[in-house]
Amino acid sequence: MKQYGISYILKLLNISPSKMSQTLNIDRTLVSKWKNAKRNVDINNEYFDKLIDYLLLVNTHLGINSLEIFFRDYYNLKSSLDNNLTKKYLITFIMNPNQIILNKQPSVNGITTVPVTIYNGLSNSRNCILDLLDSTFKYVIPCKLTFIYCNVLLMYMEDKEFRILWYEKLLNLLNNGFQLDLIISSYKSAAEFINFTALLLHEKCSLLYSSSMNENPESFSIHHINNKFVLLGVYNNSEENYCNYSALYQDSSSICAYTNIVHSIKSCSKPLLLSITHSDIINNYSIFDVYSKQHTYFSAVNNAYYYNCIPTYLVMNEDLFYEVLTQSTQCKSLIDSELHRYKQSRANLLSNLSQNKVVHFYPLNNLYKLAKSEKITYSTDNLITTPPLILTNSQFKRHLEDLVIFFQTHKNFHVCLTDIEPKPSLNNYHIWCRKNEIFCMFNNEKPEQILISEDMTFVNSIASELDRFFQDSQPDLKSPKNVAHILTSL
Repeated sequence: MKQYGISYILKLLNISPSKMSQTLNIDRTLVSKWKNAKRNVDINNEYFDKLIDYLLLVNTHLGINSLEIFFRDYYNLKSSLDNNLTKKYLITFIMNPNQIILNKQPSVNGITTVPVTIYNGLSNSRNCILDLLDSTFKYVIPCKLTFIYCNVLLMYMEDKEFRILWYEKLLNLLNNGFQLDLIISSYKSAAEFINFTALLLHEKCSLLYSSSMNENPESFSIHHINNKFVLLGVYNNSEENYCNYSALYQDSSSICAYTNIVHSIKSCSKPLLLSITHSDIINNYSIFDVYSKQHTYFSAVNNAYYYNCIPTYLVMNEDLFYEVLTQSTQCKSLIDSELHRYKQSRANLLSNLSQNKVVHFYPLNNLYKLAKSEKITYSTDNLITTPPLILTNSQFKRHLEDLVIFFQTHKNFHVCLTDIEPKPSLNNYHIWCRKNEIFCMFNNEKPEQILISEDMTFVNSIASELDRFFQDSQPDLKSPKNVAHILTSL
């Protein structure tokens, strides 16, 4: 395939004629002719310097050294290129438009040579992933993304700054039409995703578990972006054979090869979270009976864990709940039905507390904010009450007092205040996990959006992680005496 000078560069950097013409303030048809190799660039024209600067700027924003890789390969250079040398080779290349770019041809032994960028070390790998997400947003139309983590997710997420940026950039991609399959190899990695609730609740994200990678001793990651980029990370931190690098591929041969690998892994994967509607749960079965079949195979230990920005309405005394309910809705039949559900659910909670531990996590900073509000509106857990509950400031303070009385009365009910606030904020979401039974994620603003897991190993890995978090929490944030003092002083 023949391509000439500027036409190859424009395609390499994925620059559209409209964007180029707008930036350089020139006719769009002229850029189209450059891109289609029907016209050469006039190096004496006033736009030439602006053209070169723009090409270098786009190359920098891509973050994947596209021009540097190409020129090193094309001119058989041994050393790396800085910005000045890249600019020099770019001008030389454009000034010689008759040079023909030939695609690499397979050698006689069937091996194809392709350019590849290597990133040494975990820190560089993390930076490359973030740059890749930025490049995907800027230069790739919405498509399917597949990220595969075999024994490396926890290693990536140890860096808090990376974790936050990775999370935010992925949400940005999903909000702009991309779809994401996250495939993991271990249930220990799955527990990490309780920190990514907003990501998992997104309708364009799926979390999968690959049994084919479960016993794989190797540690690797694949970030696959359809027909554009593949980032392969390979890791071995043993003293005998230390290896930690990532390789970025952009050529069609490599992308095709890794696409087949990705499809093979995905074919052996299963979703860890299933979507069930609020109406299904209310109309068809009790939430506590969803996994009764699996429950028969386990012991009676069913410790439960709950995370939300507000205390559960079930700790309210009945008089306060009725008062709040009647000011939140005027519908008599709805008030009666919700009051009946409240009594039923509270009875279930009390019954469970006779044998099992229940731990509720509440972010302390959010409680401070609510305590200063004149009116507090929340929709409880959306599985029981239909109308949002509207509390005055004084009613919210009474709610906190009821919470204190509740955990002081029931020894198996624990409240842990946390000063950790995941970014982005989890204020609109909450988590419920019951060992040996169920794991749920809820979006408070969308009652119909409920994700559950039926995989007992996954459920119990989440329960173990939350139990560990409770055990490791600061003593002054989980001691009943200290928690009671904090809540009553808000």
